[in-house]
Amino acid sequence: MTAPSEDLKATIDDLQETIIELQVRLSHQKTALKSERNLREKLDNTLIHHLKNAVGNANTFSEMLLNSDASFTPEKMQKYLNVVHKSTGFSIALLSNYAKYLDSLKPISDEELETFCVHDLLDHRIDQLKSGERVLRPAKSGNNTTLILSNHADIQEVIDQLLSNALRFSTEPSTVLTRIFDCDEAVCLSVKDSGIGISEEHIQAVTDPFFCVATYDGQQERCAGLGLTLTNNLLERNGASLTIKSVLNEGTEVLIRLRKP
Repeated sequence: MTAPSEDLKATIDDLQETIIELQVRLSHQKTALKSERNLREKLDNTLIHHLKNAVGNANTFSEMLLNSDASFTPEKMQKYLNVVHKSTGFSIALLSNYAKYLDSLKPISDEELETFCVHDLLDHRIDQLKSGERVLRPAKSGNNTTLILSNHADIQEVIDQLLSNALRFSTEPSTVLTRIFDCDEAVCLSVKDSGIGISEEHIQAVTDPFFCVATYDGQQERCAGLGLTLTNNLLERNGASLTIKSVLNEGTEVLIRLRKP
């Protein structure tokens, strides 16, 4: 039998190296998929846990109302109705934010990006707030330094989440300060409050799904722990970034860097 030529040996060696490389890549992909599956299972279980508590509360107090007798005072009835209202409201908000969170994991295409003025968008979102009078708007410049290249709906959601968090975790009559300024290759937007703040040990965890610094906000509304996770994901898929500075019991500043056109 004729011995293989040098060229054939080289080809076989190359194929063996390619096979080994593909096996390593396949192993990494399997590990990544397993990790992603485990994370998704953990998140789903956390979601179910939160919903069980909220829906269970609503169901318990609803039954008390339905089975109440004539001695049920108006004050007590109002108290029970408030529990049902808050529990169902929390459940709806939680499911809505979780759906947004899952969507934020998907990449976006260049065709979904557009150039627009972030200052105009910020003004519009403040106008939509019930407590918009507590938000101090940045002075508007006469040039185009506030133009950004992003997905409009994503940045609108980011602004809504940041303003909502700042107002929720600070009490009246404190105000929320917003700033927009040029920072080298980006446009920066800052939202700063004087609320409960975040301890240094928790700063890195606040963008993790379902992580809550406080179980309840300043209005005693329950925290779901998805707002900053969603915000961070939306910024990342738009080529933007987020930085958080905070001092416990003094307040928090969230700074986002947005792409210029």
